[in-house]
Amino acid sequence: MKLETPVDYKIVEHMEKPDIKKNIKSSEVYLIAANRELNAYNFYKSLADSHPAGDVKDLLNKMASEELKHKEKMEYLYTNTAFPQTAGG
Repeated sequence: MKLETPVDYKIVEHMEKPDIKKNIKSSEVYLIAANRELNAYNFYKSLADSHPAGDVKDLLNKMASEELKHKEKMEYLYTNTAFPQTAGG
């Protein structure tokens, strides 16, 4: 079984992080979540980069990849919430 490589749309990297506040929009929630997933990805990736080749490095890289998958999903939800499809296409 081959692991799928997540797509990094890099939306969060080009958007201003919204403040957490009362009555926040759904699209802003997805941006905040995607930002947190990016932070988690960077954390695991930096840990993996500091370890020599082996089981620990492989596990940390797998965890980083999972966080990137989560980020991909949050960015997908953000784009579909912030820019909904209209009946005209």
